[in-house]
Amino acid sequence: MNEVLRAKVKTGAEKLDKIVDFARIASKISNKPVRFVVSSFELVDGYVFKVALTEVIELIPEKAHGVVEAWLDAFIGGDWLLLVNNTGEFLGQLNLIPFIEDEDEKNVYVALLTALVRLIPQVTIPQEK
Repeated sequence: MNEVLRAKVKTGAEKLDKIVDFARIASKISNKPVRFVVSSFELVDGYVFKVALTEVIELIPEKAHGVVEAWLDAFIGGDWLLLVNNTGEFLGQLNLIPFIEDEDEKNVYVALLTALVRLIPQVTIPQEK
């Protein structure tokens, strides 16, 4: 893994650390020992995210690191639709659905991922009343 990608992994892990708030998650848990374990994870989650991202990227072939870098750029920039399009394009190249043209396959993935990106915040972020 090159140094530019390492820097992006570090930045992406820091952003994940800010997004995922284990203290807030723990506040909703009634079991005190479990709540303590979950809230204490907030102390090390940034490091864990960095190690996990690094290890996963190491499993990906070197020739696909450009795609991974594009994903990290989109995530760091908060451009979810670019992230979806890059992922759809990558999955479309794998030809996972036989007898479908590459462009149509990409469009299927992009549509499904776009629906997920729009649905997940509605389901996971509590609505303030």
